[in-house]
Amino acid sequence: MKIKKLEVENFMGYYGVNTFEMGNINVLCSQNGTGKTSFLEALRYALTGAEPDREIISNGCAQATVSITLDDGNVYTREKRVDKPNRCKINGKTTTAASMNEAIETCCGVKMEDIKIATSSDVIASLKPEELGHFLTSYIPEKLNLAKVESYIPDLTPEMDTLLAGYFPEEFTMDDINGAYDFFFSQRKVLKQMRQEIEAKLKGMPEEAPITDKESLKKQLEEFTNIASQKRLYEEKLSAYNRAVAAKQRQEASITKMENEAAAISATKKTDSERDAKKKELDELKNKGNEHVRVITTLKANYKLLETSLENLMKPVCPLSDSLVCATDKSKIKEELETNLKDTDESIKVQKAAIDKLRKECADKEAELTAYEKEKADYDKKCYILRQVEEMKKSVIEIPAKPEEPEIPVGINEAGIKASLAAWDEWEKAKELRKKLDLTTAQEKDNDRIVKAFAEKGTVKVGITEYYLKVFSAKLNEKAALLRPGLSYMLKAENGVKVYCDLDGSGTYLPFKSLSGGEKMNMVYIIMDLINELSGMKLVFLDELSVLDENSLDSLMNLLIKHKDEYDHVFLAMVDHKDVLATLDKYSGEFTKLGMTA
Repeated sequence: MKIKKLEVENFMGYYGVNTFEMGNINVLCSQNGTGKTSFLEALRYALTGAEPDREIISNGCAQATVSITLDDGNVYTREKRVDKPNRCKINGKTTTAASMNEAIETCCGVKMEDIKIATSSDVIASLKPEELGHFLTSYIPEKLNLAKVESYIPDLTPEMDTLLAGYFPEEFTMDDINGAYDFFFSQRKVLKQMRQEIEAKLKGMPEEAPITDKESLKKQLEEFTNIASQKRLYEEKLSAYNRAVAAKQRQEASITKMENEAAAISATKKTDSERDAKKKELDELKNKGNEHVRVITTLKANYKLLETSLENLMKPVCPLSDSLVCATDKSKIKEELETNLKDTDESIKVQKAAIDKLRKECADKEAELTAYEKEKADYDKKCYILRQVEEMKKSVIEIPAKPEEPEIPVGINEAGIKASLAAWDEWEKAKELRKKLDLTTAQEKDNDRIVKAFAEKGTVKVGITEYYLKVFSAKLNEKAALLRPGLSYMLKAENGVKVYCDLDGSGTYLPFKSLSGGEKMNMVYIIMDLINELSGMKLVFLDELSVLDENSLDSLMNLLIKHKDEYDHVFLAMVDHKDVLATLDKYSGEFTKLGMTA
């Protein structure tokens, strides 16, 4: 990644717009408090968005802005604002921080978390062993194979080999190692749960086989089942026999009852001609009665007319005019009318007497006809009952032979046999579960060994790491030998990766914390150089180089200038002490001096 220029506005003591044109090797040399560290933080902020521990907006300003222009012309800008959300821009267009980080990663081909490490000597100096270990193992370049990986697993079983062979392809990387750890970790969890479930099921289940012989029990149960089947068949036949006997008894009782009912009916057979003759006689009587009614009606009409005539006869008025008085003797006529009235009344009485007689005869005749109809119905009923009896006698219910009850041997306990067989079933289930438990436990142990071997501090990662730490240590010492004769470094896998330094080739390696400030700075550079080579970042950020003595600074400057083509940019910050300035004068024209204005 080649940076053309950096613009800083109101950032950590810089006020207004400050523009810095970049060279290959860039030196910031001035008094303390003039903005050297602020420059490096501004450049790191522009590249990564990582902010230092202190406020980056200059006092009294509303926002701080940092922009970098790359040699491809793209401009990346980050703004930190007081009362508004931070803002990112690419070529003046607002974008998200994530999109901007992705664009920078694409540009330099390095992950953002690695850019953050490579752009700060302070971050490198403060890396924890596990952080340095994680970084270095992520850049193991070689393709791995199963044989290589399995060589780091102690007590490898054939089953573990089968599991690993089923997971890994022919060649794979450290990322696949991490994936394998996650996979077998989850498998171990599943197997542990399965084991616990099986153990829970086995609680209370028999640990030893039953004493009684299973085949003997099965034979006894089969014998009992056959006997029980015979008994069921006997009970079914007995039930059918009892039902037939009961049905036969009901049939015979019904026949007897119906025969008695028919015998109790004394009616004889009647002909239709008898009934027709009686109906004819009844009709004739009714006709006679109707004739007498018509006669009475006529007699009553005559009687009324005679009464009217007699009443008019007795009046003194002439029939021709109401004004004439009739003086004719009417006694003879009156006598005749009264005689006629009397004879008519007698005739009505005679007719009524005749009607009453006819009515009695009709009632008697109707009673005879009703009796006839009843006797005919009784006779028909008797015939119907006798026909039913005949039909029932034709369908006589047959009674089967009464079955003989089978003999059931005493002493056979079905419940006991079934309980014993159930105990055998429970034992066989327990036996199968124990086999499954043994298999699951073995698989869980195999997965557990794999998980432990593939863990961050496991034998696989440690083994591979130790192998490549030797490779990386050799890389460190290629540059260390150029920096100072006898200087060498050793990477050791200790809860991650720690760096040790042999200052004089004596074979005594000191930890980082035991080194002087200048010795620590040399180590930071050597590690940063390795990080650049592994990641391809090609940026060196070294602050506080004033801790180096004159010879050490001279060696570093000489080394950087000779190998400047290995880097896109080198940024060196130091206080302008006399010995520092004297050393820089020796290499005048070999670097770009950046002026500080903060």
